[in-house]
Amino acid sequence: AYFYYGDTQVKELDVVQNAQVTLLLKLPNLPQGFMLNEPIDFNVTINDIEIPLKLEVGGMRILPVYGDNWLAKVNYTNEYHHVDLPYRVFGNEITPPFAFEPWNGEKIAILYGRYIRQGKDLRIHLLDLSGKIIASSTQERGRSDYLIFNESEFMIMVEGEGYFEGILLVSDYLNELKNVSFELKKREFGERLRTFIINAAPLRGQKLRFSLSSDREVELRAYYFTLNNEKENFDPLSTNFKGVFRERGKAIEGELSIRSYEDFIAVAVIGEGNVTLNFEKAGRGVEVGELKSREVYLIIAALMLLLAVVVYLEKKMG
Repeated sequence: AYFYYGDTQVKELDVVQNAQVTLLLKLPNLPQGFMLNEPIDFNVTINDIEIPLKLEVGGMRILPVYGDNWLAKVNYTNEYHHVDLPYRVFGNEITPPFAFEPWNGEKIAILYGRYIRQGKDLRIHLLDLSGKIIASSTQERGRSDYLIFNESEFMIMVEGEGYFEGILLVSDYLNELKNVSFELKKREFGERLRTFIINAAPLRGQKLRFSLSSDREVELRAYYFTLNNEKENFDPLSTNFKGVFRERGKAIEGELSIRSYEDFIAVAVIGEGNVTLNFEKAGRGVEVGELKSREVYLIIAALMLLLAVVVYLEKKMG
């Protein structure tokens, strides 16, 4: 705890008349049992004098939507944050908790963006609605921080070093490939959107094959979601598409080669209808680096064959 007189931190203060001082408290942990925007009572004892105080955790009402899309341009706001939408997040040391809409199923909360380029180390904290920290991310500096969880009612808080900026996305998560069926309809923010982050690590060196069927036309977009700049390109509502696959229809098929360092693939479905998505592992994928290596081997083999022919002809003629 620190006392301030104006903007000056003080340990002792000679007062002739009444003076107003500010007590600044730094809490190492959020108190158990708090709820957003509901004050809790506690006491501070100074020189055997007990002073009753109130703490109210309000936080930032809503983070701005990330990307080059109409929601970001109109500065969309709501009482809580939405799953499937990336948000710009910023803070100093630690953010207030951000409340999200209730959402069932396995999910991933993932941070990326500017803080990685700045070399800063952030942590995601997953909280229940009482303020209890359930889990925290543990990724090392220089990598995207993420948490995988199943809680349907939750809040997210971000802790970092000094002032930081990044992008926060909470999305459905597929740890294993499977069929997914869902009704795609208009959501509270005005769009019809569903996003899935797929664990691509078990598929490295293979191909991911996907197919979609719907009773109405929808759009399917796929993105590599491993490198920091690839994550920043994820903007499912933008007209400026920067992914690797895009198609519209009632029946869609496609496949992606999974690189040897792949962590995640992002898939977004936009539109309205009853949708079924199927994901499966296909044959071995070929990377650009592998193609170049094969070209080198073929050239060497051709040269060796040519050399053998020349030696054979010289012997025959000699």
